[in-house]
Amino acid sequence: MERARGSLGQFDYGVGIEAGIFEHNGSLYDVQFCAVLDRMNRFTIGHGLGFRYPPNVEDRLREGKSVGRIFRELYGQEKGGRGEGAIGFLTHGMLKRGELTEQSVIAAMVPRIRKELYFEL
Repeated sequence: MERARGSLGQFDYGVGIEAGIFEHNGSLYDVQFCAVLDRMNRFTIGHGLGFRYPPNVEDRLREGKSVGRIFRELYGQEKGGRGEGAIGFLTHGMLKRGELTEQSVIAAMVPRIRKELYFEL
C-alpha cells in the first residue's frame, strides 16, 4: 500500500506490488500482492496464485536467507529477481514471474473493472 501511495504522484492510479512468503499448515508459500490507489484515496487489493517452495528451500528461508540467494546456492540461478523467477524454475518455464505479477494486478483491478458492483457511484 505504501508503494502504491508513493507511486501515485500526478497519475490517476498508483500501483504497488510485493511478493511475500506466507506459512500455511507448516509449509511456506510465495504470493504476489498488488495494491492500487486512486485519486479518491480508494485502495483495491489483489493477489496471484501462491505456490509452495520445496522443503530444502523452506529450510533455508526459515534460516533467514533470501529466495534469490537460496536459488543461486541450490540451483545455480544467477538472475535473482529478474527473468522467470523461482516459479519459472520450479515449473520448467510453464509459468513465469511476470505472469504472477500480472495476475495480482488484474485481481486488484477487479473492483475497478466492475466498479458498479463495488463502489457507490
